[in-house]
Amino acid sequence: MRPVSLAFLETLTGSHTAAFRLRAVTAGQTGVNPSSAATLLLTGGDVQLDGSADIRGTIDVTIAAEDQDTGATLWPTEADSILTPYGAHELFVERGIAYGGGSVEYVSLGYFRINDVDQSDAPDGLISLTGTDRMSMIIDSLLVDPIPFAAADTYGDIIEQLVTDAYGAAVIEWDDDTDSDPIARSGLIEKRYEWIREAVTGVGKVAYFDHRGILVIKTPPDPGEPVWTVARGERGVLVSASRSLSRDGVYNGVLATGESIDTEPPVRALAVDQGAGSPTLWGGPFGKIAREFASPLMSTEAQCLLAAQTVLRRSLGLPYNVQFSAVPNPALEPDDPIIIGFEGVPSAPVRFLKSGDSFTRTSVDTIGVSETGHSWSATGVQYQVNGGVLKVTLNANVVVSPLQSTAAGLHNVDVYVDYRVPALAAGATLITGITLRYTDGSNYLMARLDWHTAGQGVSIRLAEWRDGIFTVLDELVLFAPYTPGDWWTLRAEVDDDDVVRIVAWPRDDEMPDGWLLEYDLAGTFQGGVRTGMYLWRPTGNTNTGPQFEADNYRTYNIVDPADHVGELHVVDQMTIPLTVTEAMTAKTREQSLTVIGEPS
Repeated sequence: MRPVSLAFLETLTGSHTAAFRLRAVTAGQTGVNPSSAATLLLTGGDVQLDGSADIRGTIDVTIAAEDQDTGATLWPTEADSILTPYGAHELFVERGIAYGGGSVEYVSLGYFRINDVDQSDAPDGLISLTGTDRMSMIIDSLLVDPIPFAAADTYGDIIEQLVTDAYGAAVIEWDDDTDSDPIARSGLIEKRYEWIREAVTGVGKVAYFDHRGILVIKTPPDPGEPVWTVARGERGVLVSASRSLSRDGVYNGVLATGESIDTEPPVRALAVDQGAGSPTLWGGPFGKIAREFASPLMSTEAQCLLAAQTVLRRSLGLPYNVQFSAVPNPALEPDDPIIIGFEGVPSAPVRFLKSGDSFTRTSVDTIGVSETGHSWSATGVQYQVNGGVLKVTLNANVVVSPLQSTAAGLHNVDVYVDYRVPALAAGATLITGITLRYTDGSNYLMARLDWHTAGQGVSIRLAEWRDGIFTVLDELVLFAPYTPGDWWTLRAEVDDDDVVRIVAWPRDDEMPDGWLLEYDLAGTFQGGVRTGMYLWRPTGNTNTGPQFEADNYRTYNIVDPADHVGELHVVDQMTIPLTVTEAMTAKTREQSLTVIGEPS
């Protein structure tokens, strides 16, 4: 889901005023606030997004024939007019919420190449515009001469060459370091987009131009973690829904085949639906219905299996589709998991971002107010926000616990924060952490990440202040070394069963499988509902300030999808209207019964 504030998501479920903005912008910009050549007066239209199509986004709108600022006609009269389909300008469209008092929060729906310009009632009638997202530039660009690649070439280098050759202004963003992996075989590229698509699928990812105009290459979202609820009833957003079942075009297995090496047979791997209760279980009543995927870029069985699992994940569950109309949520995207509650609003909210802070502002002697509108409790010369991070300088034997003004009810939370220490801890350990279930200064939990002296390593601990008495409840000592200046992510959650879980890892690495520490409070510590950070410079530490830096603080509420009255689905296609009176329509693919793996 595209980033929006908590206020945006909460406002969507009640009465609100929608806002729209369409601008003609100089082509090639990125971000969510490009400089514009003209703001166009929208009179109707929509943006359609399709996660299974090569071109993910299309736009079809009508606008007034005159520039609202100058009164000049917008019909193209010169080759360099802003609405000519020659590529010098693009359409940038947003939908948002007007909060009142002139405050508007917009959500970008993306950048679109202008393809067609029509005016059925010249010279003053409405102008119709259609367009496609930037992937159309890659697809339409013919590869005139084949491009050779070597085994040592990386996925990132070759894809960048192919993309920027077709669209020189392209910015590419991978979600991990797969771009630095060597292709591990040589060959010749004859078709630009087809090669990119095969390469991306082969490494288990999808590629599309996102709302910022950036080509993102990423692992699809976890289908088991819903980001939005569509339901009937009070504060529900569901308008209508229909359901269908069909086995046409449905597979419960994918056989991925690579290329042979010398005289060896081609490598291959089969991924199948292994869900115990799945209606498309491999070898069950549905049968063994596999499709094939082949790419010469795959040279190992592991690569084939990853590709097969990626393709299968986007096919499973298709016998059950839901088409629905709802109050538009422009932050939703294809592949986003959602809950559909046909009987009413779920009994608990879905896991939403409740508060967060990326510290992109400048604040002096205070932490200030986060991007989600939550103020921090801490002020003083020890706090400085600049350069995109929070910097904290403490005197010896000082503990601080900056808290966010989080709404009541966050008793069960999942909290993330990134920490780093600019220098090795000297003289005594430096301690960072997450504060949970804060009641007052004498009653709260601490999930700690301790930085030991001389770079010995980091450790995690769970401790409590209860009635003014400090106790370490559990610890995992020196589980990994650290380097000054490297970011680490600390994550802690506490759930309905009063179980605290903690994990930490270098931010540039993937999160470990499972938790590193789990502790059952056994109902003995209920505490309050506030969360925040925890920083301590113990006696004996000689580090000069700032001793701590923090970034990307996030608090989510914890919800098990099984607790909901509804079904877990994944958005496949959606149409976002650019008018007040129309509802958003979408089609989903059901995912709740599938487990993907190798056949046993």
